[in-house]
Amino acid sequence: GTGVARRLRARLGRELPVLVVTADGSEAIREEAEALGTLYLRKPVKPLALRSVLRRFADADARRRAG
Repeated sequence: GTGVARRLRARLGRELPVLVVTADGSEAIREEAEALGTLYLRKPVKPLALRSVLRRFADADARRRAG
């Protein structure tokens, strides 16, 4: 989850879109995900919620590529 996001960002030297999907319902994991600027979904994931997140990622990527 959040540890992988931190390591990938450090290794690549840039921000990456990250979605944390977890069964952990603790407030701490939600706060950590928010602090890292990642999106967060709890399991079981609802298809509409996942679709919404993927659309946000795709839209952000399209804006980035457009410059």
